[in-house]
Amino acid sequence: MLLPTLLSLVGVFGASPYPNTIASQTAFGEDTFHTWFVGLSSYHVPPADAPLVPENDPMRDMVYGAPLTFSVFPLNPASSFSLTLFFLDDATSYSRSMSLQANAITVQPRISLPPKRVFNTTFIIPGSAVVPLSNGQQGLTLTLADLSGPNAILSSFMLGSSDPADRPISPPSSPAPTHDLPRLTPRPASVAGAGDQLIVDLNGQWGFDPTGGTTFSHSIVVPGEYTLQGFRVPSGQPVTYSRVFETPGAWDGLNIKLRFDAAASNATVFVNGIFVGQHLGGFTPFELDVTAAVVHGASNNLTVSLVGYTVADTLASASQYASHDIGGITRKVYLMAVPPLCISSVHSITTFTDETRTAANLFLNISLANDGTQSVSSAPSVAISVAFAGGPPEATGQLAFPAIIAPSGTVVYANTILRVPSPVLWDAEHPNLHNLTLTLTLGASITQSVMLRIGFRDVAVVGNRIVINGRPIKARGTTRHEVHPLVGRSLWTLEPAGKQWERDIIAFRDANVNYIRTSHYPPPEELMEAADELGMLIELEMPFCWAGDDTGPFDFNYTVQAQREAMVFNRNHPSVIHWSLGNVSVV
Repeated sequence: MLLPTLLSLVGVFGASPYPNTIASQTAFGEDTFHTWFVGLSSYHVPPADAPLVPENDPMRDMVYGAPLTFSVFPLNPASSFSLTLFFLDDATSYSRSMSLQANAITVQPRISLPPKRVFNTTFIIPGSAVVPLSNGQQGLTLTLADLSGPNAILSSFMLGSSDPADRPISPPSSPAPTHDLPRLTPRPASVAGAGDQLIVDLNGQWGFDPTGGTTFSHSIVVPGEYTLQGFRVPSGQPVTYSRVFETPGAWDGLNIKLRFDAAASNATVFVNGIFVGQHLGGFTPFELDVTAAVVHGASNNLTVSLVGYTVADTLASASQYASHDIGGITRKVYLMAVPPLCISSVHSITTFTDETRTAANLFLNISLANDGTQSVSSAPSVAISVAFAGGPPEATGQLAFPAIIAPSGTVVYANTILRVPSPVLWDAEHPNLHNLTLTLTLGASITQSVMLRIGFRDVAVVGNRIVINGRPIKARGTTRHEVHPLVGRSLWTLEPAGKQWERDIIAFRDANVNYIRTSHYPPPEELMEAADELGMLIELEMPFCWAGDDTGPFDFNYTVQAQREAMVFNRNHPSVIHWSLGNVSVV
């Protein structure tokens, strides 16, 4: 008799991960098994005496035709195993069936699923099916393949062992990808000692080598796509950009950030021949600290090696939709000066104290980063002020940080809730914006200030309605592709420069549209600022489109990186009423 030891799912790959997935892994390289997906469901494999999965339970996996493969390890090959599969089947007039294999052994050539009912079945898996996996451990690779019917639904499974000494395998915790939240420093409103110039604009004419070399005999406009400026570059071939810049003398002693709002799609960046960073992505911003490479009072050379056709392009179906290879520095580029200890992120969330919405709570999560070479030994603080339409402050507060902050990129966080007694609410018909001003003080000196425009509103789903500030809305929406017939995916250069996004929002609004899905192009800040100011509701979509093949942890980690960049960049905009993780994908 088998002694049922419950083992938990530790690997799923080769099919679509749906909410019931507990954890998923796939092989990467020869000897390493990297976690690449963890489901968000609270649904777990039921114990042996649990009732069957309810037929209307939404937490379940669906398999549309593709094989579903589980890898379970470590296992004792001297044991034998029982495998219980829990199916839901919604078929009404046709049969659905699957086959089951354990490595090369056919356990069941056909599992026929009865229509319109919950169904479970148990199989004995011989120990001979336990073999070394790619991670070097003994385990089972179980494959369910569709034989007939469009969707056989596997809700969960249980694996029991004949050996009571086989310890249960616990589901792994949700893996964080190998990258932290992206660093996208807010543009400063003032910096002590920097003078009046806080930004160096790098848009305009750059040198260009379409062969990827260093002979910059061509001129190209940045931002812009190189294809739509007459350069035919083979897919995957690098190109090289170059330009010279100078920084104000007053920036000496400050930290210098280089910001690309987008570059399609794999950029490697050098300043004065010094490698300063690399970024993969097509429609999301990135930031590099170039302080150590910049020479003040002299000409500096900025060089960007760029490959257009990469996984960032294919996962977004960017070139596919454009019908030409997208490539280039497609959104604005600039340098900005910040103090060595600076405000490095701001996240604001507005809620209301009651249903009357006559008073609000402003939740703020603020981080400081010490990018200098010395520890900060004076306790910094951030003063907070909220004002409407340039009027006097409606609410103020103070946020204290640790007295000692280590150097070389150390980031510290603090949060607070500020009560705002009578905010003017934001909605699509009344796009009222408040100024949120943050002032950083170190010792007795003000070193930096940052100003953001925020809106007080809340969004909820009540039944089948979207409710903003307690009022149901009727969305008259459309999809917007980030595109123009003359400049493609790069709209900055249309005259007047940087204003095309505002014109687009006005055109939509004049056509009685109040809701835009940004399609699979996370938008630039110019579009989002126009949406905030003009009252356009935004569904902000990530650069993930028509992805149908799982190729492992690299693609997954890139996708998470791009989503984080888009969300951190846009999370303070009141016009964003919900987020879309992607378009029509089955991975």
